[in-house]
Amino acid sequence: MVALVEPPLAPAAWHAHELLFGYVPAVQAGFLLTAVPHWTGRRPLGPAPLAALMALWIAGRLAVAGLLGLGPLAVAAVATAFTIALAAVVTHEIVAARSIANAAAVASLAVLVVAQGLFHADALSGHDGVFAGRLALAGVTAQMMLLGGRIVPAFTRDYLWETGRAPMPAPARRLDAAAVGLGLLALVVWLAMPTLGDAAPTAGAVLIAAGVLLVVRQARWAPLRTPREPLVWSLQLGAAMTPLGLLLAGAGALSGDAALAAAVIHVWAIGGIGLMTLALMTRVSLGHTGRPPRALRGSAAIFLAIALAAAARAGSVLAPAWTLPLLPLAGELWLAAYAGFLIAYGPLLLRPAIAPARTTAQGLAAERAAHSPPR
Repeated sequence: MVALVEPPLAPAAWHAHELLFGYVPAVQAGFLLTAVPHWTGRRPLGPAPLAALMALWIAGRLAVAGLLGLGPLAVAAVATAFTIALAAVVTHEIVAARSIANAAAVASLAVLVVAQGLFHADALSGHDGVFAGRLALAGVTAQMMLLGGRIVPAFTRDYLWETGRAPMPAPARRLDAAAVGLGLLALVVWLAMPTLGDAAPTAGAVLIAAGVLLVVRQARWAPLRTPREPLVWSLQLGAAMTPLGLLLAGAGALSGDAALAAAVIHVWAIGGIGLMTLALMTRVSLGHTGRPPRALRGSAAIFLAIALAAAARAGSVLAPAWTLPLLPLAGELWLAAYAGFLIAYGPLLLRPAIAPARTTAQGLAAERAAHSPPR
């Protein structure tokens, strides 16, 4: 007879931990371990180091689920080992190549390491880890805002060029810099929101101003001219979750509506992280197997499922009377989206890559943008 294992984290804490400190670092590993060799000119990691990293990640998942029978301190050590090791590998590669200009690449990993440490410290002291979760979410959202400003317009421009549509507007660097700067400030303000008290209306104004400026920024990326290609509009929709969350947070701060403030977490976590990472995973699966960047059949349904999951989860907070049907629906849509990805794109990754029929100069520029270092 198998004895039941007492999990080290409460269900809600485990849920938050595994999205922010399990799923997100795994996705970042896939991106960074591909991008860093492009930045530094060094060889990619070999099979043995990759296997060791994978083993650390799996051990972390088992430890947090309580399946290794470890004490709280050991669980914290095993759970954080993967992110620390990944940060160490990326830092080593950048330093070895004397590519210090790319050191910002590890900033998000550093935030995750600190946030995860705070999360486990809270768990050990009987607290809920809310600040640690907010810190991790703000750090990842900042990374998506910065990265999205390069890959979304680059891939959109490539798509419009290949399909013979009118060119996109010229880059507005001052607008971009102002939007990103105010957006980063707004994320810091959002992180401090629980402690601001009477200053909440001022904070709300900053959040709304940042959201509006980011909307103006994204409007220049021609989002309404991409409805025929799921690989592009999914990125556009995922990027739009950042200003949407800021606008909701600002409205909540100005009105004192706690539900609006709570919904932001799900807009960013499911709609932002979920949709942006899944959209990039589909594109990378095609590119790394030698196929053109055109979505496979069923891709639109996969992306819509994630977007609807975000809407359902946020709706379960905004409309408490509908929580009972909306909460499980959000989970089912999330599972359906990732199951759909495995069914549609998994077989590509299990077969040998094919030689692409052609590679355009625009396509090369867009693909390089996906792996360009943060600036």
